Amino acid sequence: MWLLKLGVGVSHGRAGHPQTQGKLERFNRTLKAELLSRLHLRDIAHAQHAMDAWRERYNTERPHEALDNHPPASRYTPSVRAFPERLIGPEYAPDEQVRRVSDGGIICYHGREVRVGKGFIGERVAVRATCHDGVVEVCLGAHAIGRVDLRAERAMPRRRLSLATLTRPAGAG
Repeated sequence: MWLLKLGVGVSHGRAGHPQTQGKLERFNRTLKAELLSRLHLRDIAHAQHAMDAWRERYNTERPHEALDNHPPASRYTPSVRAFPERLIGPEYAPDEQVRRVSDGGIICYHGREVRVGKGFIGERVAVRATCHDGVVEVCLGAHAIGRVDLRAERAMPRRRLSLATLTRPAGAG
């Protein structure tokens, strides 16, 4: 949630296509081979200590083939943007249809319940029309977090709707 509030976009891989997650799969394989399969982690504190030490080595010492065998720290530059002391929720235009996400992760829209997700509880989201009649997007500020097809449920008006995850073609912003 806080990444969205900081203006960082979210990108999802295509469902059922693990090849779109190559970097994550490679990272997980390395984490398992170099840390998880070698240690018996006794408790959370031990796991955190081991992970901190491994992360330091992974980022500052271990060569990475994709970086011409340099560690990631050799290429890292800190952001020039300061991290805010307090995250501020998005602002919406006065004419936008804004809903607060309930304790159940639900908003009401046109007399229907729409499941947005528990991660958004308490947040204010906007419901915006799309170019498709009967299809709306639910947005947190400038970020579309899902789409609802209101036409699909006309036959069952009491049915709870869920957001469809937005998918974008590769390379799309």
